[in-house]
Amino acid sequence: MPAWATVLIVTLGLLALAEACWILMRERRSAHLRNRFGSEYDRVIEVVLETRDKASRTKNCTDVCRANDYGGSAGAESEIRGGTSRWEEH
Repeated sequence: MPAWATVLIVTLGLLALAEACWILMRERRSAHLRNRFGSEYDRVIEVVLETRDKASRTKNCTDVCRANDYGGSAGAESEIRGGTSRWEEH
């Protein structure tokens, strides 16, 4: 087996091990906080996830609306670069 393949396999193994440790630490921390704060912890997690979801949906909607206002992404780029506006074309 070539040396580069061995290095690649070892590197991927170490990355997998690091990811597993990260997940384990995160789960332990969550369990500790859940035990310490009980239902309050669950409520806060629910609120945080809901807020992130709303922010994500708002950003996606805003991006789509902006692209549609300028006739798609190509129209938006033209408008930003100082090209003709959509009103001048009609």
